[in-house]
Amino acid sequence: MLYHHFYIKELHIVENNGIILYNILMKDNLLKIHPLFSIFTSSCTLNIDNKPIIKYGESLRKKEKGRIRSNSGGWQSNNLPLNHKLLTPLIKEIEEYAFVYCQSVGFKKNIEYKIGNIWMNINGYKDSNLPHIHPNSVISGAYYLKTPKDCGNIGFMNPSQHLMDHTWLDTFKDSFTEVNSALWFSKPEENVLFLFPSWLLHLVQPNMNKKENRISISFNIDAKLL
Repeated sequence: MLYHHFYIKELHIVENNGIILYNILMKDNLLKIHPLFSIFTSSCTLNIDNKPIIKYGESLRKKEKGRIRSNSGGWQSNNLPLNHKLLTPLIKEIEEYAFVYCQSVGFKKNIEYKIGNIWMNINGYKDSNLPHIHPNSVISGAYYLKTPKDCGNIGFMNPSQHLMDHTWLDTFKDSFTEVNSALWFSKPEENVLFLFPSWLLHLVQPNMNKKENRISISFNIDAKLL
């Protein structure tokens, strides 16, 4: 019986429009790896003064009971007024970055992106957010106002997670990557904005800091053809 023994001679990593491609030169041929059905999440740091927004949120929490959505414990505000002067600079930047994000995934240029609703989350010790999506919007995200040590990461779940867990076993993996992972965590930092598809299942780990709250703002973005 004839066996073909392949081995890697060279590995070339190429970036094409922000997408990483792997060209692997084998013994006799070139194996091209194409990342199909990529899910883009993005993050950036904003130059926003968080202190007045935090003060505003803490004041609201004393007056309002809040609501229960995906939050397990903690306090989530009702929808905040979009014309509030403290939120105007933040909303403007979010909408600008949403436009850039959607350009990167191939959306048309003649689309207007506007925040449909926005709210605040204040999570104390062991408070978390269960896996959820944001229906009836295009892009969703979170902006972190306060992130003490051990306050918990935001996690994104692969839409094929249940299939991957049965066949792409963790014991097969030399390392965990964006390609082979069923769940991917990102560490939040103050002033960092995360954007992701509204249909992407996500969660937030419990805040394990016993003394300080994790405080963030979440939002949904609507899109309209001009």
